[in-house]
Amino acid sequence: MRIVSNAYQHLGRFLKDSVLDDDGRPAFNWVDLWYEQTEYPELAEAIDYPALFFDFGSDDLNTVGLKEQDVRLITNLYVAVSTLQDTNLESVERNEALHYFELCARVHELLQGYAHPAVGNLDRIGFSPVSTNTNLIVYRLTYASRIFDISPLVKREGPNPGPEPTKLFDV
Repeated sequence: MRIVSNAYQHLGRFLKDSVLDDDGRPAFNWVDLWYEQTEYPELAEAIDYPALFFDFGSDDLNTVGLKEQDVRLITNLYVAVSTLQDTNLESVERNEALHYFELCARVHELLQGYAHPAVGNLDRIGFSPVSTNTNLIVYRLTYASRIFDISPLVKREGPNPGPEPTKLFDV
């Protein structure tokens, strides 16, 4: 699962440094992997919002050779904000309350078509709100890309370096 670790670390740092608020400061105060932290008040209260969370998966893997896989990497980003403002069209707080859409737009501007070896070439394939049991607004942005997982080919050093490749037949 090194591809997940690499993708998270790269995208997390890239977006933490690149998504800026209106004053030119980083827009996200918290970047983490997604474990539904917003569903548990004791966890949600410890987070400094706005926050950005990630999870990764795959719905399509093709083995190429013995140790390589062509992977369709699904990257979900969760933009979480704490807001109690009124989103009613007539509300004077409406623009501030809807600012999370601007955060989502800033993330999308950076990620649509973004290419890097750790994540492939990203293409948005979905977005939707996430229901929460807390006073948070969470929006999920979903991207797909294709990457090659060659991690089984990399010889690790140190404890548990992994088995030697199995010889399938003699020539």
